[in-house]
Amino acid sequence: MGLNDGFVYPALESDTHTRLIVLAPGKADDPIHCFYLTIDLDADWDLQGATTQPCPSPRHKQQSYMEVEDSDGQLVQGFTLPAFRLDSESGGGLHPFQKYMALSYVWGDQSSPHKIFLNSAPFYVGRSLHTALKRLRNTITILTLSQSAPQHDKDNERMEAVEHQLLPEGRLLWIDAMCINQVDLVERETQVKLMSRIYRQADFVHADLGYVGDEGGMQLLRLLQSINSAGITCDSYRPSRSPSHTEGRSRGSDTDPSMQSVVESLWDNYQSKGKGTLPTPGLPNPSTQPLEAHGIPSEDDALWTWWRLFLGSPYLRRLWVVQEFALAKRITLWFGTAGVDPNMVANCLGYLWKYSSNRGYYVSADSSETVASNTLIAGFSALGDLISQRKQIHNSEHRGTEHCLLDKLSLVRATHATDMRDKIYGMLGLASDGLDFLPLVSYSKNVEAVYEDFARKFIDRGQGMELLYQVDSRVSKTLRIPTWVPDWSRSVDESSIYRKHNQGRIYAACKTMPQSIEISKADSKLRVDGALFDTIKQLSNPLHHEFTKVMQKDFHKFIWEGGNLSTKLKRYPTREDAPDVVLWTLLCDGKGWRSPTEIQRLQQSLWAVIGSMIALGTGEASKNPAWSLQTRDIMQEGLPNALGRRWCITKNGYFGLVPGGTKIGDRVAIFHGGVIPFIVRPQSAAKDTDSALVGHGYFHGLMDGEAFGLKTFKPQKIVLA
Repeated sequence: MGLNDGFVYPALESDTHTRLIVLAPGKADDPIHCFYLTIDLDADWDLQGATTQPCPSPRHKQQSYMEVEDSDGQLVQGFTLPAFRLDSESGGGLHPFQKYMALSYVWGDQSSPHKIFLNSAPFYVGRSLHTALKRLRNTITILTLSQSAPQHDKDNERMEAVEHQLLPEGRLLWIDAMCINQVDLVERETQVKLMSRIYRQADFVHADLGYVGDEGGMQLLRLLQSINSAGITCDSYRPSRSPSHTEGRSRGSDTDPSMQSVVESLWDNYQSKGKGTLPTPGLPNPSTQPLEAHGIPSEDDALWTWWRLFLGSPYLRRLWVVQEFALAKRITLWFGTAGVDPNMVANCLGYLWKYSSNRGYYVSADSSETVASNTLIAGFSALGDLISQRKQIHNSEHRGTEHCLLDKLSLVRATHATDMRDKIYGMLGLASDGLDFLPLVSYSKNVEAVYEDFARKFIDRGQGMELLYQVDSRVSKTLRIPTWVPDWSRSVDESSIYRKHNQGRIYAACKTMPQSIEISKADSKLRVDGALFDTIKQLSNPLHHEFTKVMQKDFHKFIWEGGNLSTKLKRYPTREDAPDVVLWTLLCDGKGWRSPTEIQRLQQSLWAVIGSMIALGTGEASKNPAWSLQTRDIMQEGLPNALGRRWCITKNGYFGLVPGGTKIGDRVAIFHGGVIPFIVRPQSAAKDTDSALVGHGYFHGLMDGEAFGLKTFKPQKIVLA
């Protein structure tokens, strides 16, 4: 049972009508009183071709008197609502459209509901909505940096900020939990199809992050101001001379040995059972980056606490937020007692990404050990995705770019939704082809049927290969659907090499062979032209698929296992040494477009990981932070590719990075039209048996059509069940 199953909503007049909530003014402890009115989105006078204008103009609102009564019909209070009215020739009543603010928030826990009043009748809402409604009865203050981002006055901590205030009088709101009859499936389907219009036509979107503390807003702004100021300096900074040979290097070695020579010395010591002192490599210290050199707080500064609380908000990982955040004309992120302009946050994220290799460590209080704390890395990533989606909608350089629904679905696998069907429906408003899929929206079908319906539609539209790259190995609990249908209801069990590397455009495993996919309506089987040309022979242990569960020592151990596995290949087909094979497999190649300096930096970082593991093997676990710091480059570059994956070697002598659910005996396949190899699992030993799709993987030396030259490459029809 829902919270308000017995509440009676009047039917909406048409498919373009929706309800608004009028929030009555009130003091902090007053009961919350609301009532609704209906508007027609097609009557918005800002729309092209609108025929009905308000009177006298959109800049002048007419006062309408509203009364709030209790459940017994007694007057509680009266107030005036500034509302747009029709001119006298049109009847003089309220205009069929009204400007409104849309609320974007997290439903959260509904187990201890709060009572409010809607049209004088009791109505129950969750804690987060109750908190947001109480805030919205007050004046909203939005804080944003001035254009030059000046530093704050350190003597009195006065912030140089621009304040925008939205007054509470006559606040008209659109709130999903109150404006939609949640128990009416037909109405839900209709309103879901309108969702993009509702947020696009809202005059303002108030994004409530759910943080209830009185502090935080100003402290967060102060931190963002510091990052922004340092970033502007970095943008304009041009060193007048090259750094000297020793400038910025870690202390310790007079001979300044290379990382490789230090590690080789350690290895000799390890083999001879020695107990020598661990050397310190004389290399640039990665913790001294341009952004850090220009005044942002250190990693242990208390200001980062508010950044971590900000990133830890479940709001950032809510599915519907992606659409709400991206489509809004204007939006503010409410944190603590103030709102923060998302443009300011976007600038700071850009500077952290561009100028700081420590960016991932600012989310963790223990930067020496953890790669992430709780869900904060996920929050950092989710916030970046939200801002990216907003730029695609609003920035002129992104307008006209196609962003199809299938691409959008790959972005929201880690988001949270109460109804798993919404993992698709929530993206329709952002997709360039979303209107084509509206007829498939249904809350009367179960989630398995909905996912297969959409998968078939993608294949019919020629997007079958892109669909298959969204399939993961399903180590975790999954829906009962064919293996070629992605399970969009949950996070992927391994990283997507296809998505992380520009939709695979740098690869050409199948050369130029055209896609050939057939789907059977009778048995839900997919038939693909391709070849099964290799077999998985050996595997390492998988790395955990979540950022939040991977420690630095776990990543080091993963690299160590890869190194050990690679040494079993006596001579690699590409003629590269084992360390380079491990490095470029971890990075999924990229050697062709990296500078020599960057390649050297990554090679040194890999040697640092190996050196750290040798030190552990000799009992010389280093307390010198230089070793740990030197490994950050390879961690931040390689970890996104490795999550949920494991190393493998194949019978043909290739080294790869494959899904964590891969098993020995699984086959390596190339599908015509596919740019990255797949892993499939034959269902029996029979020659023409059906196969289960496990996922896709990177195989070093097989990403540019080399498989076609192997003796084991034999074209065939592959059946996926």
